[in-house]
Amino acid sequence: MHVLVNHVPNALRLHGNIEHFSQQGLEKLNDNVTACFIRSSSQIKMEAFREVMQKQNRIHHLAISCQRENVTVSCSICKNSGHNKRTCHGDRP
Repeated sequence: MHVLVNHVPNALRLHGNIEHFSQQGLEKLNDNVTACFIRSSSQIKMEAFREVMQKQNRIHHLAISCQRENVTVSCSICKNSGHNKRTCHGDRP
C-alpha cells in the first residue's frame, strides 16, 4: 500500500506509465530456475545450485557453438538463387 500511495504517482508523472517496473521478467526467470532445479539437479543445497549453473552454462555454450551459417543455395536448373529446382519456373541462363 505504501508503494501505491507514495511512489506510483511519482512514477506515473516521470515515466507516463509503470509497465517498465513490472516484475514479470523476474517471475519468469524464477519459474525457469525452479523448473530447472526440480528437473535437473539432486536438490541438495549448494550442490543443486552448482548443477543448475553448470546446465545453464552448457546450454549457453552449445547455443553459441552450434549456430548455423546462412548458406545461399542456387537452383540446379537455372543457377539463380532464391529458389530450387522444384520451384523453378524454367528461367534458363
